[in-house]
Amino acid sequence: MNILHVLTVFLLMGNTAVASTPTGTSHDSEVLSAVIQRNCDMAKRSSHGEVQIIPSKTDTIEVSSFPKSFDKIAIQSLRTRNTVRHELPPVKMCLGFKVVASAKINSLFQSVTSTTKRVSGWQLFHQAFPKAAGILSLSRPGYSKNGQVAIVQVSYSCGSLCGSGEYWVLHKVHGKWVVASRSPAWIS
Repeated sequence: MNILHVLTVFLLMGNTAVASTPTGTSHDSEVLSAVIQRNCDMAKRSSHGEVQIIPSKTDTIEVSSFPKSFDKIAIQSLRTRNTVRHELPPVKMCLGFKVVASAKINSLFQSVTSTTKRVSGWQLFHQAFPKAAGILSLSRPGYSKNGQVAIVQVSYSCGSLCGSGEYWVLHKVHGKWVVASRSPAWIS
């Protein structure tokens, strides 16, 4: 019975650390809006298409290793909050970025064949969105215990062997979320 009590307290303490971090639509909206705004600023300097497509559902986390400098509670929160996809919270958009139903995007990449040749998902994507440079996918943020640090997985896909993923660390400075650093997660 004593071991059961200790295990229960341990599990509650672990859950409290994640549960006490700021979560919810308003915090997520602020963090993801800051990420999108930073991408907008970077896109203005790029010549790769006129539009970025953002799926209406968040990404899941598939990478298991993170830089040692990352806040451990924020990583735990990031993993816990991203085991399944969720609807993207309301975010501030900029010109050139467009939220599209995830089901519509996914349907383009399902195996499609015609009577004469196989059509790739990327061909269908560019037919559906002729001015699109690619797809920008976002996870739900993971938060530090004090709520001043957030980590977001940001993935960009632009072709069958064109894409990358990063972890963006944001800090809350004077009530506003600011991108502090970006670390590579994957590349193709």
